[in-house]
Amino acid sequence: MLLTLLSWYLDSLVFAVLALLLMAVVDRKSLCRSLSGMTRLKLWGVLTVLVVASVYLSVSRGQQERERLRASVAGLAPTYAQGLSQLGHSQITLDAAADDPAYLKMIEQEKI
Repeated sequence: MLLTLLSWYLDSLVFAVLALLLMAVVDRKSLCRSLSGMTRLKLWGVLTVLVVASVYLSVSRGQQERERLRASVAGLAPTYAQGLSQLGHSQITLDAAADDPAYLKMIEQEKI
């Protein structure tokens, strides 16, 4: 569910819709009585620009962070796999005892 929400940028869509709805409520309840039509139109323009810029920045920063994390994991995975291979990971079977010294050594190595 969360993956779907984030992969389709539904969080950004919800933010944009809520911001515009809130502005509509504020506009309807108080601004229409105190400001001219042109001033209200300018406020709507400013709000729209702010919402679009916010959505753009959040999406682009999210993509940059995703790439940074992917690159860091890509560097970590081979090192982790090599370490387990050197400890004899391939000799451990599903039937290995819980007190198998090789198995326990791998667990201790993961804690470091």
